[in-house]
Amino acid sequence: MSFITWVLFESFYALAGVLTILLYVLLVHWRRGGNRNVFLAGCAVAALLLVAQPLVVTKRERAGMILDTVAADLTRGRVAALSTALAPGFLLGEMDAAELTRRVERRLERTPVREARRTRIEVVESGAGRFRVDASYVVTFSNEDFGRTVRSRWHIGFEEVDGEWRISSIDRAWLETMEWPIADLLR
Repeated sequence: MSFITWVLFESFYALAGVLTILLYVLLVHWRRGGNRNVFLAGCAVAALLLVAQPLVVTKRERAGMILDTVAADLTRGRVAALSTALAPGFLLGEMDAAELTRRVERRLERTPVREARRTRIEVVESGAGRFRVDASYVVTFSNEDFGRTVRSRWHIGFEEVDGEWRISSIDRAWLETMEWPIADLLR
């Protein structure tokens, strides 16, 4: 189902490729004695899908936009996007949204993020008003003493709050080859 969603709603080039092949088949069928109206209907449906695709924002795309905004802000040494993205009821162990933001800000002062590049995002759970994603990143940290690139995977929950999607939970993180509790990362 996620492949079909990706083709229909997320990838312009995949949709255009599939529609080109289908319209070519319909054109050949029409030229070999088939019904012209079937080809014309196919053209109309293709145009409708290509026009509608940018108007539909899937949960995966929405999560990607939120996470990319947070990552870009963190690479600038700021936490404003993070604090805006967290839901009011956000809890991570004993930390609420304000405490998490403070800890991330302190961590950024000691170890700045030079680059944070998302490599994958996948919706793993979806329901009315909430969904969860697995997001993978390659992050480069740097300061005067060292620079290091770390691969990570995050399990992030989103919920709809007053018509906006917000981060409601971060369950766990995987860094390189170890599972880490999030609270330990921010000490």
